[in-house]
Amino acid sequence: MSVTVLAKNGKLRAGDSVSSKNELYRAVMQDDGNFVVYKGDEVMWAAGTHGRGANRIVLHEYGNMTMYRADSRPCWSTRFPDDISNTCALLLTDEGKLVLEKDGQEVLIWSRTMSKDVLERGSELRRGDYLMAKNAEWKAVFQHDANFVIYGWKPVWASDTYGMDQTRLCMQEDCNLVMYNDEDKPRWHTNTAKGSCNTCVLSLTDEGKLVLEKDGQAIMA
Repeated sequence: MSVTVLAKNGKLRAGDSVSSKNELYRAVMQDDGNFVVYKGDEVMWAAGTHGRGANRIVLHEYGNMTMYRADSRPCWSTRFPDDISNTCALLLTDEGKLVLEKDGQEVLIWSRTMSKDVLERGSELRRGDYLMAKNAEWKAVFQHDANFVIYGWKPVWASDTYGMDQTRLCMQEDCNLVMYNDEDKPRWHTNTAKGSCNTCVLSLTDEGKLVLEKDGQAIMA
């Protein structure tokens, strides 16, 4: 089954997909249990759930999309705030954005611009952006609620900054990772300022650990 819109309480089973209207992109619930966005044959994004026994995705009425195993245990979720919506739909735009629409408001699940492999000095994450591990099984998300959280299929670490006013997470020239609000006031940091450096890179390992490297040496893990 291929649809352009998955409506509230709809399901995707193995082999089912959501396609963009221009047919350039498709999001497939695969036989191996992974949910993958393709452009043609090129993998653009994956939920990282292959081999976990998932056999269906359900779009719940409260606006979360959840993947379940055959025994009905959840193994992945979009983890948006739970609130009942009159209308709720999953769609893939002609630009390849995977979007959840709740009562006419778009909530971005994935786009090509929001996922990064590494965060280098001078770069930043905005709300909704995330770092992805190379194996696609872990991601570190700067959430819309201002919390910075590492997920496998469940959260394993968080900065505990939920509900604060910061809007960006910056890798500074001094190798300090800092959250700022719109007035450029710092709200949280890793306390890793170590003076000048040639390179400074934040990445997420295939084991789900955040690693900050300065000139090739790990200073935070």
